[in-house]
Amino acid sequence: MFKDDELTGAYNIWILRNINYYSTIVLCDLDNFKYINDKFGHNAGDRVLKSVTNLLMNYCSTNDFVCRYGGDEFLIIYKYSNEKIVKELMKIACNIIYTTLKLGNYNVSFSVGISSYKKGKSLDKAIKDADKTLYYSKESGRN
Repeated sequence: MFKDDELTGAYNIWILRNINYYSTIVLCDLDNFKYINDKFGHNAGDRVLKSVTNLLMNYCSTNDFVCRYGGDEFLIIYKYSNEKIVKELMKIACNIIYTTLKLGNYNVSFSVGISSYKKGKSLDKAIKDADKTLYYSKESGRN
C-alpha cells in the first residue's frame, strides 16, 4: 500500500509506480511559498498545504490521485478526464484559493501545468511536459 503524505494526507510519489493509465496530468506549485513560510511561519505554511490538498481532492474523482510531489508541489493524475475539463477545474480551483485562502492581507495562489495523454507518451514524459507548462505559467505572472 502507499503511505500517504503525513502532513497533507495526499498520496506520496510512490503511487507513480502503479499508474498504468492516465488521461491528464496536472502539476501545481504554490506561488511564493518561501515567502509564506518566512513571513507567517511554518505552521501557517503547513495549514496552507493542508487547505490546498483538501481543495484539490475535491476536484478529483475516486479514480484520480492527488500526490504531494515535493515541498509545495502537487501532482494530480486524472484517469478519465479530458484536458478541457481539467483546465476549467483548475481555473476554478485557482480562483477559489486566491479569493478564500488568505494570510493577513496576503492572498495565496498557485500555478498549474497540464499535460494530456497521447499514444506512446510515458507518464514520466507527461510529467515533464506538465512541468514545462507550469514553468510557463510561473513566468507568465503566476496564479
